Amino acid sequence: MKRTIHVRLAGVDAPESKFFSMPGQPYSAEAKAWVTKLLENKKVTVVPYAKDRYNRLLGMVYVRSWLFFKVNVSLRMVQAGYATVYKQHGAEYGGILEQLESAESLAR
Repeated sequence: MKRTIHVRLAGVDAPESKFFSMPGQPYSAEAKAWVTKLLENKKVTVVPYAKDRYNRLLGMVYVRSWLFFKVNVSLRMVQAGYATVYKQHGAEYGGILEQLESAESLAR
């Protein structure tokens, strides 16, 4: 049985896509295309933390890169310049805040 679970990537803030009458933020289409290419038709592992106010699962998402090697999607988005470290109240970092901040600094 297939089902869709909406997940918000933990620890990062990426440009928001167009939503109803609200215009999309700059680079939202590029960020969406990048993450779609990374994840499309792939099995992912989600480490759940909570549900957000939009009832999305907040979690750290991993995708298999090689046989046993998993890529942290939040960290890769920051490294690629498509997301920044989320600094608001209630942020979850899965123990990688320093890695995220370092990646953000290098991506600038």
